[in-house]
Amino acid sequence: MGDSHDAAPAISILVSTKDRRAELDRALASLRQLDYPRQKLEIVVVEETDDPRPPEGVRYVTIPLEHRGYGHTRRVAVSQARHDLLLFTDDDCVVEPTWAAELVRAFEPDVAGVAGAVLVEPTNTLGYCENILGFPGGGLKYVVRANGRAHDTRALSTCNCAYRRAALEEAGGFAMDTTYGGEDQLLASRVAARHRCRYTPAAVVYHKPRGSWRGLARWFIRRGNSQAELAKYTDAPPRHFAGMAASSMTLRLALLLLLLLVTGVTSLPVLALLAAIYYAAMLSRYFYGYRYYRSLGRARSLAVWLTVPLVKLVLDFSLDVGRLQGLAARRWRR
Repeated sequence: MGDSHDAAPAISILVSTKDRRAELDRALASLRQLDYPRQKLEIVVVEETDDPRPPEGVRYVTIPLEHRGYGHTRRVAVSQARHDLLLFTDDDCVVEPTWAAELVRAFEPDVAGVAGAVLVEPTNTLGYCENILGFPGGGLKYVVRANGRAHDTRALSTCNCAYRRAALEEAGGFAMDTTYGGEDQLLASRVAARHRCRYTPAAVVYHKPRGSWRGLARWFIRRGNSQAELAKYTDAPPRHFAGMAASSMTLRLALLLLLLLVTGVTSLPVLALLAAIYYAAMLSRYFYGYRYYRSLGRARSLAVWLTVPLVKLVLDFSLDVGRLQGLAARRWRR
C-alpha cells in the first residue's frame, strides 16, 4: 500500500444490515481493529429497521423495514459514502486487520474492482463443507485456486470486495428490485464486462456459515429464486433459462433415470454403482478440502471431506426448488 499510511487512499466501508444486532456488533468490532489510517477511513452502516440503535463511531443510516432487498440497501449506502473507493462486507463477517489494506493494494491503474478471500472461523462439519464447495464468495475453492497469488477475475461478492465508485456507477449500480439477492453478482458481471477486476487471497474475511441442513436448504432455495428473478436483467432470457436447465441436478437425474428405464437397466446394483461413481467423483473433485483442513486433525478433516458430496446434493436440489418457485412466481405475475 506504499511506504507509509500517508499514501493510503481514502476509503468508505459499506455494511448493509437488517435487525441482526449481535452479528453487526461483531462485524464492526473487527472493522475498528483495521490496520488503516483512521483519518482515511469511514464506516457506513445502512440498517433496514423499525428499531434504530446507532452504533458508535460509524455513519448510521436507517431505512424503513419494507423488505425491498439488499440491492436497495446497498444503493443507499453508496449514496451516503463520502469517498470514491468503496469497500463492502456483510454484517455476519469479521475481517482480518489487514483486510482493507490488502484490497486497496490490489488496485492497479486499470483495475475497477477487487475481490478477496472468504473463509470460515472454526465451525461444524457442515460449515466447513459449504466453504469447501465455494460458498459464499468463492469460499475455499477460490483460495486454493489462487495458490497465494492475485489474479484477474469476473466474480466479486459484496461479502468481500471493493469497487471504484466511477466503475460502479457506470455499470448502473446495484439493481434495486432483486428481492432474493444476486444484486452483487449482477453488478460484478457488468463491471467486469467493461473493466479489469482482480482477486487477492491476501484480503481475508470470515463469513458466518449456515452450519445446518435446514439453513443450507433455505439459503439455496433463496439463491434459486434469485436466479429466476435475475432473468429480467439479461439481454437473452431464453439463454439464461437454458443455462439454469443445463446446470440442474434434478433435470440431470431425471434424464438419467429415463435413460435407464428406456434401456431396461433399473436394477439396484446398477443404481448403487452409479451413486458410488458420483460420490467418488465428488470426493476427487473436492479433495483439496481434505488437504486444507488437515490442521483439524485427520479424523475431523476426513469426516468433513466425506460429507461434502452429501452437502452438494442438498444444495443442488434446494437450488432447483428455488428456481422452480421463481419461475412459477414469474409466470403468476404475468
